[in-house]
Amino acid sequence: MSGDFAADLTEYTGIEPDDVDDFREYIAEGVCESDIDPDAVGPAAFSVMVNRYGDDDPESGTHPDLVRLVVAYDCPDRAELAEQYLSEADG
Repeated sequence: MSGDFAADLTEYTGIEPDDVDDFREYIAEGVCESDIDPDAVGPAAFSVMVNRYGDDDPESGTHPDLVRLVVAYDCPDRAELAEQYLSEADG
């Protein structure tokens, strides 16, 4: 990571939103403020947010590295759990 979210977003995911700050804020709100309780379900659950934004579809604004970047920049304490959910979705 370079320390520049916009540059990293483009490099790692190919996603180039019109407004990087608004995009980052929107994704971070969903990922970083979601419920990390393993029993949580529904749209407020961390696992759901990771799977939603971690889908490999850059044209739709989703990618596994998007989740990794947002977590690394905005809520690094969730990195291990995010990796767990991303690997479960991948496998």
